[in-house]
Amino acid sequence: MAYSNNITFDSNDTLKNRDYKDISFTMFKHPMNRDVGKKTAGSAVKQSIEACLKTNHYERPMQPHIGSDILKLLFEPMDDITSELLKSEVTQAVTRLEPRAAIQEVMVTPQYENNRYVVRIIFSIESTQNPEQMEVLLDRTQ
Repeated sequence: MAYSNNITFDSNDTLKNRDYKDISFTMFKHPMNRDVGKKTAGSAVKQSIEACLKTNHYERPMQPHIGSDILKLLFEPMDDITSELLKSEVTQAVTRLEPRAAIQEVMVTPQYENNRYVVRIIFSIESTQNPEQMEVLLDRTQ
């Protein structure tokens, strides 16, 4: 076992054999044990990716490296260049901030009538290797 920052790691505890769990952002109460609801496996990773994409740099105190420049791009004109920049920023943010997800494809589709972008991300989780898909709506009023 190795110790790092008060966290204990087993030598054969890797990203490939973990079962991921996280607290649900909706904070619902579990009906059986009356505890805070949990997200597991793919839904926990999807929730984490969405949080990473919607967090700006310097938004979290003492952690300026967490976040992306996606919000800046939402105030640029809606065109193909901005769509490609968003695609690049989404790929970089997920790769940098979410090590459990391996990006396979990112598609950015502008919705001109609603003044927003639909970002579809296809990725695989290191522990399962099954492809997962998620959509995130990005608009200026987040």
